[in-house]
Amino acid sequence: MSKRIDDLQNLIERQEKCRAKHIESVVIHERYEGMRVWDGVVETFQLDGHPKAKRAYAWVAPAKQKQERQYTIVLGVPPINSAQHAVKAAVLGGFKKLVQAAEQILNGQ
Repeated sequence: MSKRIDDLQNLIERQEKCRAKHIESVVIHERYEGMRVWDGVVETFQLDGHPKAKRAYAWVAPAKQKQERQYTIVLGVPPINSAQHAVKAAVLGGFKKLVQAAEQILNGQ
């Protein structure tokens, strides 16, 4: 197992307070209206002892200038039942945050 997968597994186990076992790596290419919005590898983990989820989907974004790598964990709770759904949920969540920030700027907050 790679260091990246080990790091994600350890992060899931610490954050979710359960055991995690790596199942697979899935390459995801997410597009919206023909534009690339996300490309990467999502790691799927089976969870043992989590009260709500049996799966977790996780990935790490490379570090950008003077920033640390960004880790993302999405629990496999309905309607999230695949790596593709996990990416869509994370992208949508990020988009909603951008819209809220723009609204605050426009409203002078």
